[in-house]
Amino acid sequence: MASLLDIGRSAILAQREALNVTGQNIVNANTEGYRRRDATLTEVFGVQSELTALTSQVGLGVKLGEVRRAYDSFLSESTRSTSARFEASDAFVGKLEQLENTILPNDGDLGVALTAFFERLGQIAANPGDLAPRAAAIEMGHTVSSAFNTTALLLGDLQSGTFSEIETRLMEVNQNLDALGALNGQLRSSNLGGTPPNSLLDERDRLIDTISAKVPLVVTIGERFDAELRMGASAASPVILSGEDAKTLSATQTNDGNLLFRIGSGQIVSQFESGELRGLVDAYGTTRRALDELDTLARNFSGEMNEQHAQGIDLEGQLGKELFAVAQFSPVASQANKGSAEVSVNLVPGRADQLSQMSMTFNAQTDHWVLADDTGATLGTGRGRIEIDGAVIDVSGAAQDQDKFTLVRDPGDASRLTFLLRRSEEIAAASTVVVYPDTTNLGTATLVANSASQEVSGLPSLTDTLANNLSPVAAQTFLRAGVVGSIPRGTQEITLASLATQTTGSVFAQEGADIAAITLVLDGASHSFALSPESVGALAWESGEEIAHYLNMGVLQSGSGQTLADLGISVSGSGSGLAFASDASSVFSGLSAVSSSGNSLGTNVLAEQAASDIRIFTREGRQIAGAPLPVDEVSQLLTVENGFNPEAEYRADYNTITSGTGYRGMSVIQNRAGVDPLSSGLNVVSSTLVGLRGSNDGLVSADSKLNSTVAQTLTLEVSTGAVRSFSIPPAVDAAYVAQSANETFAAMGVTANAMTAMRLTLDAPLSGIAQFDLTGSNGVPLTITAQVSNGDLSELVNSVNGRSEETGVRAELSLSTGSLTLVHDDGFDIGISNVSLQDIGFTVAVLDQEFQPLALDGNAIPAFETALSSEMRVSGTVQFASGAQFDIKSAQVGKELNTLSSVAEPMIGGLVTGQFTDGGTSAALRFGVDPVIDGAALSVDGTQVHAPSAQFKTEVKLAGVVTFSADVSGGEVPSAQQVAINTAAQLRSSAPIPALLGAAMQADDFPIVGTSAIFMIGGAEYTLERVDDGDPTRLSALDFAITGPEAGRIVPDLIEEDGDYMLSLGVVGGHLSGLGPKAVSDTMASAFGLASTQSSASVQGRGIDSALADGTYSMAVSLDGTQYDVDVTLAAGVYSVALPAEADGLLQASVVAQASGENALVLSALKAGLGSVSIVPSTEAQQLGFKVGAAEINVQDGVLHARSTNDLAIDIVAGGVSAAASYIHLTDIPDEELIVTIGGEGAKRLGAQFEVGPVLNNENRGQESFRVEMVDVASGRVELFDRVSGVSIATRTSNGIVRFNVSGQDLGLSGFAETGDSFNVATGQRAPGDSRNIDALAMFGQQQTGIKSFQDDFRAIAAGVGASLEAARLTHMSNEAVHEAAVAAESDLSGVNMDEEAAKLMSQQQAYQAAARILQTARELFDTLIQIA
Repeated sequence: MASLLDIGRSAILAQREALNVTGQNIVNANTEGYRRRDATLTEVFGVQSELTALTSQVGLGVKLGEVRRAYDSFLSESTRSTSARFEASDAFVGKLEQLENTILPNDGDLGVALTAFFERLGQIAANPGDLAPRAAAIEMGHTVSSAFNTTALLLGDLQSGTFSEIETRLMEVNQNLDALGALNGQLRSSNLGGTPPNSLLDERDRLIDTISAKVPLVVTIGERFDAELRMGASAASPVILSGEDAKTLSATQTNDGNLLFRIGSGQIVSQFESGELRGLVDAYGTTRRALDELDTLARNFSGEMNEQHAQGIDLEGQLGKELFAVAQFSPVASQANKGSAEVSVNLVPGRADQLSQMSMTFNAQTDHWVLADDTGATLGTGRGRIEIDGAVIDVSGAAQDQDKFTLVRDPGDASRLTFLLRRSEEIAAASTVVVYPDTTNLGTATLVANSASQEVSGLPSLTDTLANNLSPVAAQTFLRAGVVGSIPRGTQEITLASLATQTTGSVFAQEGADIAAITLVLDGASHSFALSPESVGALAWESGEEIAHYLNMGVLQSGSGQTLADLGISVSGSGSGLAFASDASSVFSGLSAVSSSGNSLGTNVLAEQAASDIRIFTREGRQIAGAPLPVDEVSQLLTVENGFNPEAEYRADYNTITSGTGYRGMSVIQNRAGVDPLSSGLNVVSSTLVGLRGSNDGLVSADSKLNSTVAQTLTLEVSTGAVRSFSIPPAVDAAYVAQSANETFAAMGVTANAMTAMRLTLDAPLSGIAQFDLTGSNGVPLTITAQVSNGDLSELVNSVNGRSEETGVRAELSLSTGSLTLVHDDGFDIGISNVSLQDIGFTVAVLDQEFQPLALDGNAIPAFETALSSEMRVSGTVQFASGAQFDIKSAQVGKELNTLSSVAEPMIGGLVTGQFTDGGTSAALRFGVDPVIDGAALSVDGTQVHAPSAQFKTEVKLAGVVTFSADVSGGEVPSAQQVAINTAAQLRSSAPIPALLGAAMQADDFPIVGTSAIFMIGGAEYTLERVDDGDPTRLSALDFAITGPEAGRIVPDLIEEDGDYMLSLGVVGGHLSGLGPKAVSDTMASAFGLASTQSSASVQGRGIDSALADGTYSMAVSLDGTQYDVDVTLAAGVYSVALPAEADGLLQASVVAQASGENALVLSALKAGLGSVSIVPSTEAQQLGFKVGAAEINVQDGVLHARSTNDLAIDIVAGGVSAAASYIHLTDIPDEELIVTIGGEGAKRLGAQFEVGPVLNNENRGQESFRVEMVDVASGRVELFDRVSGVSIATRTSNGIVRFNVSGQDLGLSGFAETGDSFNVATGQRAPGDSRNIDALAMFGQQQTGIKSFQDDFRAIAAGVGASLEAARLTHMSNEAVHEAAVAAESDLSGVNMDEEAAKLMSQQQAYQAAARILQTARELFDTLIQIA
């Protein structure tokens, strides 16, 4: 019976525990985190009772085995995951609903305020002079700025609130982490080795669930059932809880508004994958983006409104001020700063809005701060203050080198938006841009102008990539041909030089500067230089620079005593080497060197390279400088990749072939230098109209109304491959041909210039009357009448010039006054009729554009003059010029083709320019010298050297034969003055030397100090003055001084003879005509004894030709109007001179020996008042040392002047070569970016010098005028013209709408236009009264094709938030459904089902009762036993 008691007792105990578990489930059915318990009963298989021990028996009773939690890790993790996503979307949706409510359109939102503001602006347009709508607009402007501020404030508050909520949630997470950490400690210490209490596990899971709802977690359960938490979605995520160590989570806002989260004091994360904080962070970001978009809207609104308002004129005639201001900058010091400097920024409201982030760096060397923009471009410099457009930056305190501050533009533009105008008059309603159609337009097209930024090519700026230095040693070498960069807007002046390279050599020492000897091979000959340091008192060379110094000084010479300079070699030195350059006077072909130990050193020689062509284009394809572009290169060059506009069209008709005014009024100087000075310059064809056919027959027509030009077709063939033709009708003039040629050929880079010139020369210097009818540009002949006095045509010149405005014909008087030249500068024919001459006669010569006579027929020995007849008509010449070689072909029906080929003209587009005046009897030559380009130069490091490179040649021709010539170098420091002086000296070097001897005078008879007299020679004035030499006791040449254009040209000398003194004036260097100085005033000159009646002339020849054979040589000499023959006989090396008897007492001739060993013939007048000794040019006279001609030269202010001493034009030509084979100088550059290319042949080496100013804007832009014209409706060709210059700026092909970008304006032509329809655009206007600008401002508030209004932009912000919210709601609904399903699944497992628990309770109650019955039965049995016993 004992076993039955045990069984009953175990049953009672087990069922009671089971009832307890069920009861626990029932009472905790609604407890958060509670998981259902299940009690398991197990059979007792071995129990020892108090009475007996029974083992290994069956049926010993029941016991409570285990109370299990209803828990599934997969379901639990699934619930956490879905809960985290749900909480994220729930938080996100909640915040977005708040955001939507903040910016949702309503009756008083920003969009409504903007609409009302633009409506007020539109009301001003109706009556721009009325102040009432202006005042209303100003008030509404303040309302708009307030609406921006309010909206930004609300969004900012929402953003701040969201951040505060994030911080609150993080605090909750931290609290739960701390609690879970403590719980982990309890779990680790409870029931060691056994199962912990289920209540702790429930609390653990509840805390984990709570945390995971806020942040994403990876949970790991340890052996002691403690939890390790990682924040994130992977096992590599950072640990936030391990054991009892809980990390504190914190949030921070960065300067740019982003959020960062720190785990403890270490790791930083920027985002959560899920959880409520993920939703809050997303909401924070969405709010921030909305605020950023609002700031962007405010910035755009302010910027565009300000920019457009600045295009207008207010009621006071001033440019529009800024309407709004938004910008604010804060200085941020670099952490590396060592000084104590502090920076403050003072902004100009509105003006500062155009600024972006800037930085300022202190340069201790210059003691200046340098302010730069975010691209590195310098904005300004200063010590304590920097002033720029829009801001003033003040600096206080001491700075150290390279200290730096960054001026950061602060966010929050919308919250700072301020309306600036206060007075109604300040609203700029009128526009600075006027657009109006031509009154003859037939189409319905319209043109609209809108303010726009100038489009850019994106090419590197040459002002950034090139050194601001034209020196060849500072030039940039480009690896490839083609586009090399752009000339940016704002460039005020720029010079570009394409440079040739000289033959150079270099030597490299192996140790230090150990170079003991060098050998150069020049023209095949070797020249060796011993480089001994002992020769200059040194033990060893310290550097190559030291060696170069002594070589250049001439201390170190070759074995034959020559210096490097003598050989045309320049040298520079570096630390351990030498660099050589040749001036091309000889061929530099080899170089070798040895060290002091005799070892050969490394050397190299690089041959010279010619310069490459450079060309300059606009972005629209207009070439404005340089040689014409070959036809096959056009399509390859004009691409978007090369910086050109997509619709660019190549045209060369605005290429300034020669120097002058070019594209859009730009001033252009172009020089082209060839290999030889006289073959440099542009390629030219110059011809008469009849000469186009090959002969000048008919050049002078006997009909004053009709010339002899025949109908023909002219074809131009350029070496670039371009070919074009045009036809000319019969009897047209040169002006017509030049105009037609320019219309046809200009686009190919060939220009034509016409001029008509004819010379009338008196047959004899007589007096009489000349009368004739003259026609030029005039249709009706005008009568010209004048008196001629003693061969002086001055009155006739004045009479012609008095009618020049009517005829277009001007007259120039020759220096001799005996001839005049009639000129029509436009090339109209000159007609003379009804000629009436009294006592005088004229011959006529037709002249070319250099005033040289033209052949009048095609004979082998042509005539160059003809008598003036009663009727004649003279046609002009046409001169074609181009940077490329070309042919002009003339085709006449039934005749052979005639071809004229271009030749280089050194004084057209070359380094020398010539200006002919006085009918060509006077010429002024200017030498184009740039000392930086062509002077000697070396690089800073001594590795590059440039030898003098300028060379000039000049020829003076007499009777078509070169008589005098000069070939001069520019020298180490070239200048136009020195080149002119050296040229004059060489031209004179073979001419005779005249002198003037004064009368004998006592010393006391000479004038007092300060007395002066003026003398003329070669057209230049020289002043003879008595001066004080400091010694009053004697009279000497030092008591006289002569000043004039050329120092030392005339030298005074004093000859003492028998107590008398004679003052002599000697001409230094010779004189081309051989004529000596002449007093301007005999009265003044007589004080010195040098009046024409007192003085006698002499002239000394150059050395007599040493190659003359024995014999007699004669030359003619003119003295006082009489000609004498001078005979010089050479016999056995002895000269004798014979004069005719009539020359006795008048002329003396003798041969004198010179210090040079030569013999010279001297001719002297023996009596005063006979005038100059004049030599008649001849071959024998030249052999006797008297090379003379009817020409004179002088130098004044760096200009070489040449004069003719007769009625013929001076025939002089000059040219030069330079290192800059292509030289372009631009000033008055229009407001356009220009593209520069370099040719493929040659050195591809470019130098530049430039001046860059501010880029033009509406404030500093002057008035400009443009025309947009439909040129051809069939092809849709539309062109933009500059109205002032007539230049075509751009070409478009219309498909209904075309756009041009020019002068800060976008011009849009739309609709249907007919051929010839045009629209005029005037910018930079300053007249108030209209409403075009306010209309443009109001248009910002209206939708346009492809353009949104500012209201649309604001609505887009709200719409973006709404779209995000709608998407978030859909996500939220999905997450909610998934979450509910996961919760339900877990609830089915671990939740308490009351019905099930009630049934279980009844079952367990019955079991308990049954167990009690067992005990009762056992008791009854026991009682029975007792009773039996």
